[in-house]
Amino acid sequence: MNYDAITDIKKIEGNKVQLSEINESVNYSTALRIASNKQTDLYLIDLPIVKSKSLYLTDEKRKDCDFVIMDILRKKVYFIELKSSTDAASSKHINEQLLCGEFWWKHLAFCMKIDSNEYDGVKLVIYVNSKNKRNFGKVDLNEQYGFYRGYGKNVFID
Repeated sequence: MNYDAITDIKKIEGNKVQLSEINESVNYSTALRIASNKQTDLYLIDLPIVKSKSLYLTDEKRKDCDFVIMDILRKKVYFIELKSSTDAASSKHINEQLLCGEFWWKHLAFCMKIDSNEYDGVKLVIYVNSKNKRNFGKVDLNEQYGFYRGYGKNVFID
């Protein structure tokens, strides 16, 4: 694999990563923990940063997900969108963002000489400031669109 093709790919130490979305309109973060055995080989791609540094995507208007996490050992890729609350966007819009993240994954995998078809994709939206306190830390499935929903500032996924 050629990780040098993407300069903004970051190795995640352990199985927990702090994800933040900070721009002119939002500022929030959450901790995401991914189930693993003792050995991990996780990498984080911050899509907005990759896009902003690319020279061929300067006029891009399509919205995509915020992060892609590659689990090399388990052959999984996580497409992650952060939202402040469940009121922030419709499930349809979130699904479109996550699907665009999948397209990005395929492009970046090609650049890194990775066969993206060998990886199982997991789509996840995290509602960082969910008003429903009993859901904090939980993950459930949006069956209509096939993505998972996590709630709160500490989310665990398998």
